[in-house]
Amino acid sequence: MIRKRLGIAILAVWMLAGCSSSAKEESASEPKTIQLTVWGPEHTLTHLQEKADAFSSEHSAEDLQIVIEAEAAETIRDTVLTDVAGAADVILVPAGEADVLTDAKALLPFEDGSYYLRPAETFEEELVIAVTADTREPEWAVRLAEAFGN
Repeated sequence: MIRKRLGIAILAVWMLAGCSSSAKEESASEPKTIQLTVWGPEHTLTHLQEKADAFSSEHSAEDLQIVIEAEAAETIRDTVLTDVAGAADVILVPAGEADVLTDAKALLPFEDGSYYLRPAETFEEELVIAVTADTREPEWAVRLAEAFGN
């Protein structure tokens, strides 16, 4: 009787262990959703959306969710300075604003040590692209910012 109960207990543990390992394998194979937010002036939204769409197409194997939103330069600056965690991952701002954010250590440096890139598109004012220091996805935010710069 004891052997029978012990055998049932061992079988139950073995079955539970097998189920949990297959569940772990399934969750490991699911792609991670990469969410990025981009802020820029209203007149740049079409350009930013086109670049974001091209970037998503180039990385179609990834589950990328890129949200482009219009924000005034002053709002971007103030939000990044006071609540960088609540700011967008990638920002498009006037160069002077980027200098203020760089001095405040609110931007993530690129591989070459610079804190912002010049966009390929020419706008009526001098705008630069930067990645905020507290981005949730630093690698992807930098890659997206670089795509905006090309």
